[in-house]
Amino acid sequence: DHGCFAHEVALDISSLPCFPQGEALKSPPVSELTRKCLARLAGRCPGAKDPSLEQLQEEVKKVFSMQVEYWPASLLHQPNVDITLQDVQAQLAEFERYHQALDGKPQR
Repeated sequence: DHGCFAHEVALDISSLPCFPQGEALKSPPVSELTRKCLARLAGRCPGAKDPSLEQLQEEVKKVFSMQVEYWPASLLHQPNVDITLQDVQAQLAEFERYHQALDGKPQR
């Protein structure tokens, strides 16, 4: 998962005004927890071989595209923040941690 951490550092740096936003940051690497959650959502057997990185990124993008249905444009009469692919990955990882805790295998 070091690639994921490096990606987060690059995102933090790229948010500084002196750095232009780069296209390479738009498709983040997929963390281990996110992979497990995507497998769970897709009904893949635990321990099965992961799809390609490109397929996993497409699955993250598919979940991201569902925000129109599930993420309100406003909350308590205030405009809501836009979520990013990185936000979706973090949410998927947290969802996986939740399921692991339900299975009696908490990570924290």
